[in-house]
Amino acid sequence: MKELFPLSEAEKQDVPIVDWIANRVAELLDRDPELLFSYLYRLDVPESKVDEIIKNGGQKVSILLAKLILQRQKQRQETKKSIDVPKDIDTLGMEW
Repeated sequence: MKELFPLSEAEKQDVPIVDWIANRVAELLDRDPELLFSYLYRLDVPESKVDEIIKNGGQKVSILLAKLILQRQKQRQETKKSIDVPKDIDTLGMEW
């Protein structure tokens, strides 16, 4: 499966990550907006914020969505750092 935002590609191109994400968002908006919205849902980007950007973003929609995606990913990383999840969480309680 192709990654939504393969970081290795951005690093190869030496492009600031937010610009690289914005380019990918613009590409998906143009070619397959349903796939983009599916990705946004899976990334748990707030629908209300996405709707607001789509309605009011004008020419800056892709950069604003990129910033929102990056912000959400940073939040997810912070949450992962602050929560200790056991490595065997999938089998926890299944000792029977």
